[in-house]
Parts: sequence; C-alpha cells; structure tokens
Amino acid sequence: MTTEKIIEFVSEYYRNKGCIELEPVGLISPAFPTMFNPSAGHTHILQMLSKNSTGEIKPGKYFVLDRCLRAQDLGLVGLSHYLSFFEMFTAFSILPDSIGDMLQDFYNIFIKSNLIKKEDLLITVFGGAKIGGLTLPEDNETSHLWQKIGIPSENIVKTPGEVNFAFPKVDNDLAYLITEIYYIREKFSLPLAKYIEIATIEFSTHKIKKINGNFNLVQLPKGKFFVNAWAFGLERMAMILNRNDVIYQVDTFEPLVENIKQQIIEKKTAEIFSSEIYCIADHIRGIIFAIADGQKPEHKGRGNILRKMIKVLISKAKSLDLDNESFYERLIDITIKIYHNHYPHLKEAHNNILETFFAERERSFRQKGG
Repeated sequence: MTTEKIIEFVSEYYRNKGCIELEPVGLISPAFPTMFNPSAGHTHILQMLSKNSTGEIKPGKYFVLDRCLRAQDLGLVGLSHYLSFFEMFTAFSILPDSIGDMLQDFYNIFIKSNLIKKEDLLITVFGGAKIGGLTLPEDNETSHLWQKIGIPSENIVKTPGEVNFAFPKVDNDLAYLITEIYYIREKFSLPLAKYIEIATIEFSTHKIKKINGNFNLVQLPKGKFFVNAWAFGLERMAMILNRNDVIYQVDTFEPLVENIKQQIIEKKTAEIFSSEIYCIADHIRGIIFAIADGQKPEHKGRGNILRKMIKVLISKAKSLDLDNESFYERLIDITIKIYHNHYPHLKEAHNNILETFFAERERSFRQKGG
C-alpha cells in the first residue's frame, strides 16, 4: 500500500464523516519560532484556542496532512524507523467527551479493514503520577475503552510518570493524557526494532496556569470543550502496512536509496554502510523541504538545524566518495519528482534549493580551508 493510497484511504474516511480538511502549515510555523513544525495539527489547535480564550470554542472535527521535522531525532536517523523529516496525518476534534471516538476511528481505519491485526498491537496508557501540583490517577478509562473495541488486556501497559502525559510548560496551554499504539514485529528480538510506535492519541484533561513561577494543572470543567487528537507518521505506517524491515524501503524513499546505491561501485560497501545511505536519503528530503518552505541556513534556531543537516549530509556523502555536484543535483531532482504532485512549490523552488544548498556547501568548504 503506497503512502498516497494510505492518505487517500484515511482522508476519504474523514470526509465521509463530515470532517473539515485543513490546509497544511508546512515546516515554518508561527507557533514554533525557533524550531521546525514538529507535529501536524498542533498549530491549528493553538490558533483556535488563542481566538477563544474564554474556553467557549466552536465545536468541530478536522483533519490535516502536514510536513514535520524533529531535530531531536537527528541522532537516530539511519536506524530502523527513525526520520528527521516526515509527513504526519492528524485528526482532531473540539467536542465534549470524544475520547472513544478517536480510538474507534483508529479501529475502523486499520483493524476493521484488516490492514492491522489487533493481536499485533501493544497499547500504552498513563499509569498515574504527581504532576503540576496534582496527584493524577492511572488512566483506567482509556484501558477499558481499548478493551471494549477488542484489544486484549495483556496487550495494554500502564506506564508510570510523565511518559503518557503531555505537560508543556506554557501558560494557558493544555495538558493531555496520551495513549500510544505500538506494532509488534515478532521476527525482531531487539526492542528498538520489535516495538514500533505507529500512532498516538491525545485528549486534553487540564489547562496549564503559571502561578508564582510554577506551572500548575487546573482540571478542565465538565461540559466545556475538550481537544482530542490522534496522529500517525505516514512513512512509518507505510513501513508497517507493507511489512518492510526498515522505513527506508517505503515508496517515497526507495528511488532515493536505490540511486545512492547505484553510485557506489562496490556493492558490499553499500550493504555495510546502509545507515549512511539512509541518512543521506533522509537529510536531502528535509533540506529540500526546509529551503522550499522559506528557511535559510543560519547560526541559530531553525536555520542552525538546517545548517547542521547540510553539514551531516556532506560528511556522509564524503565518507562514501559521493561528494560532487551532480550527485546532489540528482538527489534533489528525484525528491522533487517524488513529491511534486502533492507539493508543487518544490518545483517552483528548484533553483532556490540548488543555490542555497551549494552556497552553504561552499561556505562550509571555505571554513575548513579547502
């Protein structure tokens, strides 16, 4: 099942439910001034909340596919299922008590349609903790809801502490209970490869108030709005649905990976240094989208993340004796060809991408005295 088919399938499900499709924000979000957009829907939710500070929010159900980039995962790129740049699908609702709806949506889309077996899932829920001045109980309600839709109780794990509780230290933001969905790959023995997080469901339970310098939790009143969301990474879901061993085998990666391998004369080298090849394929995508979305390499914030990614890309290419202009031009062309139907701005930004990338490569070269 291609990434395009997955999005068509899930989007059609939400259109049939009468949900509103939102425009993507892209990597440059006003909600995250110093970093790239880390998750789909987050900016939309924050904007809706900021326009309704009284808490009287117009109810609605929404969905969006957006591009995201997480700098915190850069060190894991090249391993099994980790990416820096990825596409994320998010559906969210601003309605009272719609927690069960989100779980039911996941069930209808992936389990009821026989894309995923419920026995192959491991679910984590909040196990209770003292957070934000409150002692919060374990999340039995979500456990019961999962069991109600057929997840075996032995496949539901309660995690202590803040693992399944989102508590951003931001005044007037929302705190969320989290339940995470893992796919179990029995043929792998190492936990990193065996348990793959494929989706996350969040539902707001508290508002955050800064009092005397401390961030405290305030229980949301019954009958007021509740923000509930669930999301999945498109490439990771494609990896699971297609039973790929690594995420770099999905259809949006395969042309890049194969082209890089073809440039390596000794095929054993390509096998031994597969993580370097995967890192190159990952970083070139992130670099292209970051530049096309308006970011320049700089000394701080998002610009510094972009600069580091270009530096790592060049380093990996050099280690495989691939650091030449035609190599990068080819990868840029392949990436734009893969995505141009959904993101036509990539083709429009082609010249800017080349100029920005090679100017930064030249700057790095001069800095090293080459």
